[in-house]
Amino acid sequence: MEPTLNDGDYILARPAHRAQPHDIVICRHPYVKNKIIIKRAIKIEAEGLQVAGDNPGASTDSESFGLIPWVHLISTVTSTM
Repeated sequence: MEPTLNDGDYILARPAHRAQPHDIVICRHPYVKNKIIIKRAIKIEAEGLQVAGDNPGASTDSESFGLIPWVHLISTVTSTM
């Protein structure tokens, strides 16, 4: 699958404490301090989000680092330009 976002794209996002499946989310990486990631929410669980990249060949996701705890969710993307 081709990536939804490319270098140089602009996004509009809103602060969030929860997300829905298929939302594009902005989160703090669960293990790498000060790293922000943009992924697609795949599955919602009580403990957090399972996320995946839209370009799996060039992306890491919950299969490699596990669930994103809810406290690491920063915002959800509302629009891309």
